[in-house]
Amino acid sequence: MERKLTNLTMMAVSAACFSITSAYAQTSQLIQQGVKACSEQSFAVAEDYFVRAAKADPSSVTAWRYLGTVELMQSVPGSPINDTFAQKAEATFKKVLALDPSDDASIAALGALAQQQQKPDEARAWYEKLATLEPGNADAWLALGFIDWYKSWRQLGQARAELHMKIESPGPIANARTRADLNVRIGPAIDHALAEFKQVLKIDPRRKDAMRYLELALQARADLANTPAEYAQWIKEAGVWKRAQSQAEGSSHTDLSPCDARGVFQLMFSPPPPTPPLPPPPPPSAGGPGRVVRR
Repeated sequence: MERKLTNLTMMAVSAACFSITSAYAQTSQLIQQGVKACSEQSFAVAEDYFVRAAKADPSSVTAWRYLGTVELMQSVPGSPINDTFAQKAEATFKKVLALDPSDDASIAALGALAQQQQKPDEARAWYEKLATLEPGNADAWLALGFIDWYKSWRQLGQARAELHMKIESPGPIANARTRADLNVRIGPAIDHALAEFKQVLKIDPRRKDAMRYLELALQARADLANTPAEYAQWIKEAGVWKRAQSQAEGSSHTDLSPCDARGVFQLMFSPPPPTPPLPPPPPPSAGGPGRVVRR
């Protein structure tokens, strides 16, 4: 009797193992088919494969991550269907984090999604989590710096427009009261951006995008200078990073498949910054400090 029970137990274990192996094989096959469809930009087809893969193995982090990625790829900003896919992607990536709280790709994708939806504070929270989890993740620090820089750039541009300062007008901000107010409102954000872009370059000295943003952040800091000497100092440093861009050999920023959540983050974060309303350097005869601008 005991031997019969033992045999039955072994048969049950064998059957369970076979079922698990079969489900794993099915999930892997569906994921491969989904990746192929995604690489061919057949996102609806890919989504169907990943949904089936996740149903075949609800514990598969890979299946859920790919599903969230392809949903995010279909969330086109400004499109009527954007909210639907964006909400689906957000829920799916959060499901990934429920399975694996340290999944860096999902954290990055949620940050990019919040940024796409014009939710900078939420995006910052995700990127801070990513930077804490992976202090050596240059993309996390770049994203944090961009959020701080963009916030300050917009307010700085508005202040210049209100003061009728032309693009070709050298800084700093002409009105002392406005300049003092800006130092309180956006000075800390600019300082954070400077530190974050420098952290990117500490991790990867070849990152031209970080050099570019650092140059622009230094220009913004110069516009808040209280003395000509301080202004000239910031502009001089900005010029150093402008020259560094032309001398840099390249970047270690890896091109990833858009079917990978990390690739989606890079695609969503890849557009260059808008041209800031900052003036070009005055001619040498003017005698004033120069300014570096985006070409």
